[in-house]
Amino acid sequence: MLLRVLGYAAGRIANRLERKGGHLAAEPEGFIVEDSEGPLKKGELERAAIWAKGIVESKK
Repeated sequence: MLLRVLGYAAGRIANRLERKGGHLAAEPEGFIVEDSEGPLKKGELERAAIWAKGIVESKK
């Protein structure tokens, strides 16, 4: 399947968060989903967990 949007929503979500006064804890990361509302493609949940753990570890 070709990515329909040709990109990840992460960047757009991060931009919106910052425009509304929020601050990023880390650079946005995109994760591949099977359809527009999920589920995550195989292996992406594990990748997301590693990404999140990296954020937590960097903030200690």
